[in-house]
Amino acid sequence: MSRTTIIYSDPDSELSMPTSCETVRVSNDWFWGRKFKASLDLCESDLMLVIQGDVSCQDWGAATARVRQAFELNENIGVYAPLVDYSYFDLSRTLIAKMGDSGLSVVALVDGIVFAISRPVAFRLKQLKYEDNKYGWGILWAAVAYAYSHRLIAVLDEGVTVAHPKSRGYDSTSANQQMIQFLQQLSLEERIQLTFLQAHIKGQETQTRSKERKNSVKRFIRNIWNG
Repeated sequence: MSRTTIIYSDPDSELSMPTSCETVRVSNDWFWGRKFKASLDLCESDLMLVIQGDVSCQDWGAATARVRQAFELNENIGVYAPLVDYSYFDLSRTLIAKMGDSGLSVVALVDGIVFAISRPVAFRLKQLKYEDNKYGWGILWAAVAYAYSHRLIAVLDEGVTVAHPKSRGYDSTSANQQMIQFLQQLSLEERIQLTFLQAHIKGQETQTRSKERKNSVKRFIRNIWNG
């Protein structure tokens, strides 16, 4: 990427980041929502890649090259994300269509652990208010809702994998309530797309549970027969 910026906070007022790249220190009471808005305000390029601080990847150089390639070869990509080693929103829930043998899949939502957005998506997200969305839930919902309402797509790239801890250190109930309020800012067209995308995921979840029940019954019958 042409510009790398680390946005951070820490209770130690003397702490500085030991790095040669640009750093921006923000208030320690800022969490993901306002830090993301700060990164949006700093971005002036056609492509913005966001990486959470607790993510690891075997080869970040190859990963960022893959991001650029995806956007260069597919002008209709609005939102991009790599495969996360653990994510609730995995392909079994989000898959819409495979894009040939490219390793890319069109999806209803991507995880916010690592993701990239095009300039139009970033511009739209800059218009939203983040002050009351401390934990940042719903940001990617807003991104994909905008993308699909403007003939852009969201993709997940199985050619890149990143690792992220499964646990979280905050209250999910509060985060969800803040997300609901945050998404009230969406336009009518975006809310319509949001409804379709959420319905797609629910449908995929229903199919997955149905398959799991059928497989469970088959295993039960097989165990009885073999026993």
